[in-house]
Amino acid sequence: MARKSILKNIKLPAQASVWYIGVSLISKAIGIAVTPFFTRLQSEEEYGAFTLYISLLGVVSVILSAFTSGSSIYKGLDDFSNEKGSYLKSVLSASIVFSGVVCTLLFAFSTFLGLNREVVALIFLQLIFDSVVAVYLSDARFSYSYKEVALISLFESTFSPLIAMFWLCAIGGGYKVRAYSLLLVSFISAIYALYKLFSGGGKVRFSMLKYSVKSSLALLPHSLSGALSAQADKLIFTAALGNAALARYSVAHSLGAGLSFVVGGVGSALGPWIMRRLRAGETERISEISELIFKGLGAATVFLVTLAPEAMLILAPYEYSEALVAVLPISLSVLPSLVILISTVVLVHEGRSKYASYSSVVALLLGILLNLLLIPPMRYFGAGLSLLFSQIVGAALSLYLCYKSEILTLPLKSLLYYFILTVLFGAMAVSLYHHLALRVLLLCAPAVMLLGSFFSAGRLIRE
Repeated sequence: MARKSILKNIKLPAQASVWYIGVSLISKAIGIAVTPFFTRLQSEEEYGAFTLYISLLGVVSVILSAFTSGSSIYKGLDDFSNEKGSYLKSVLSASIVFSGVVCTLLFAFSTFLGLNREVVALIFLQLIFDSVVAVYLSDARFSYSYKEVALISLFESTFSPLIAMFWLCAIGGGYKVRAYSLLLVSFISAIYALYKLFSGGGKVRFSMLKYSVKSSLALLPHSLSGALSAQADKLIFTAALGNAALARYSVAHSLGAGLSFVVGGVGSALGPWIMRRLRAGETERISEISELIFKGLGAATVFLVTLAPEAMLILAPYEYSEALVAVLPISLSVLPSLVILISTVVLVHEGRSKYASYSSVVALLLGILLNLLLIPPMRYFGAGLSLLFSQIVGAALSLYLCYKSEILTLPLKSLLYYFILTVLFGAMAVSLYHHLALRVLLLCAPAVMLLGSFFSAGRLIRE
């Protein structure tokens, strides 16, 4: 009976990860499929303007994510498991109030930021809808209702670009066409999520509202720093080189960060699972699973970098290939981001949320400094290099703080070995960009690593 329970505990996160990664892969494939249309239906200025809008929305959204998703809400769901309905409504109330505060500040500084009132209103509505959906999906992830999470996520990521593409083909328009398409799809998802949340019973409680605000504010510097680290390069890039250059860098960034969907998909299932394993004192399992994912992600990164020239030509016109040099450092930055994700879950579970914020703030400040120093002289490669170095420093500091707190759960030597191996193979692939046949031969070694990861995953699940 005990063995059956253990097997279920392993299988649920594994099944959830497969579903999340599968949906993310489909969404990524759709994003890649429609990118050639957007880069041709819109001018570089329009494409760059929408990228800037998404960057700003991303920064603001991540402020709210401290309330609505991730380690903070998972811990609350664990602590208030018998009063889940009340807790979720309290979290949603806190996030909506905070959305109003954030957008009030945006309105106040809209002239300084170069935003018109319509854009700020769009951001506000998007935040409200996203908050409702995020709270509901966090609960579904925690209870491993992965099929429903997958379907909602797939609906949002699929129909938004498709509606925008058909709209542009039919009547044309600027970057706001894509913003309105995103808002429409989010509204439909929010209606469904709101119905599900309020059919669960319970009511807003001040004690839970206070708990949510307190735990979320502790992680707010971490969330905000992570968002700014991911978007600082684009914001500085626009200021230094303009929207057209940003459009080219944006396509390279989308390609290089393509495997971030693996981190997001695995993290959605891994976060709740790690908290449960820590509570049960089973840290060895966390170490094994983390090493396995890191190894497979490293091998997949080599594949991405190796085939980047051909992918870039499919995604956009030839002149966008100027930004190809940024793909290697951007793709490598996904590896330390996985370490940061796992370390953050561990630190939050142990009541050390402020430690996660320390590492994120340091990484952010370093990233901004490096962007300011490297983007003007090195352009695309400088932006990618800044992102990589800041993520490495953030991961190293997160690991150090876990070690200082005596809660280290990751195999440092193995992760360092696989990271160096990925860097070497990636650099070799870049040096062979004019020799397709040699690049294909180079993929033999990472293919073996990738297969090994799959077989090891099967063994761990069976055990």
